[in-house]
Amino acid sequence: MAKLKIVGGKPLRGSLAVGGDEQTVLACQAASLLATRGTVILDHVSSTPAIMATNQCLMQLGAKLIFEPATATLKMDAGWHLTPLPLQVNNFFLAGAILARCRTVTLVNSPHEAQLGEAGTQLCENLAALGAQVQVEGDQTILRADYLTGHTFTVTDWSWQVIVATLMVATLTRGITVFKAVPQLPVINEVVALLNKMGAKIHQTQAQTLRVQGVNTLHGADWYVIDDQKRAGLYLLAAAVTAGDVVVLGAHAVYLRPLLHYLEACGNTVVIQHNGIRLIGTQVLLPTEEPPALRAMSRSTTWQAALLALHARQLGTSLVTLPATVAEKAMAWLPLTTSQESQLYQVTGPVTQLPGQMAVAEPTEALVAFWLALAVKQNTWLAPAELLGEVDGALLDDLLALGAEVTLEFT
Repeated sequence: MAKLKIVGGKPLRGSLAVGGDEQTVLACQAASLLATRGTVILDHVSSTPAIMATNQCLMQLGAKLIFEPATATLKMDAGWHLTPLPLQVNNFFLAGAILARCRTVTLVNSPHEAQLGEAGTQLCENLAALGAQVQVEGDQTILRADYLTGHTFTVTDWSWQVIVATLMVATLTRGITVFKAVPQLPVINEVVALLNKMGAKIHQTQAQTLRVQGVNTLHGADWYVIDDQKRAGLYLLAAAVTAGDVVVLGAHAVYLRPLLHYLEACGNTVVIQHNGIRLIGTQVLLPTEEPPALRAMSRSTTWQAALLALHARQLGTSLVTLPATVAEKAMAWLPLTTSQESQLYQVTGPVTQLPGQMAVAEPTEALVAFWLALAVKQNTWLAPAELLGEVDGALLDDLLALGAEVTLEFT
């Protein structure tokens, strides 16, 4: 069996570039379907499974694609006859663009469910408000758009996929559509900028409002995909967890402000540079409560595990937001207690000792164990090693590039 030997408490140092933001690429792939002439060219595209699967979906629709991994360039030409195909739940973000181009789209219920799920239901409500006809037939929901007109929406806990799909329809809809309280997300800002470059008329205000004047046609354009800001934030967290000194190239403060404010409140030093963000960690971390804005950002398991490790190093008692599945795994290794508020747990630090041998049974448990082992000054063995790669294949390689002492051993 393979296991990882992790030398904890070693400060990470150096600079690191992250790949293109996956969500932005997916949204731009959807936007490419709206161009009836010309080619949409994306640069800085990572070859993730979701992006590759969407490429296949676009080709099945009838678009012509050329992806060049060596140059990270994706060229998409949808100026042909497109044939709509049923969309599974993971491809619902394409629904708006297909409806706008083909005037019909079919959504398939989530597996083992009798309905579309929360995101699919919200999307259907939005498209119906724009004038689409919604018809349910068995496990499929068919939307048709004979006549679409503008509408005013207030974005309340919509997923980015729902926002993107609704925005695509609004771009080619008669009249004016207004989106209020739009979250400050890279995927939304970037796809709006691309659509405007393609000929759309979308005005973005400081009050997080989008005003969309519908147009008849869009054309091709080129776009450089923003760096993955979630990934950038994760490596800033890694620097804080290990009291390191790391520059994350391509990190944008505007998207990471809640995290940066929190890291500074803990005692770290944040330096905004022209090419990224530098985090200089501290050996003494102050116990600091996570602000609500940070809780909204840290929904991925990788972020939650990293934040938990940061709390484990803080001097005193602090509150950390965790889903029950992550908290359950961590309780075996940490002085973690429940609080009165849901998903909030008390951590008493600093934690100075972990079990030398950490046996894990599933990927989430492996991720939590790995981040804790990075934070605590001791040698820790994590087994089996393969589980860590299942949840985040690139994490270990990137941390090794920053000087993490992690080696693979066999027994």
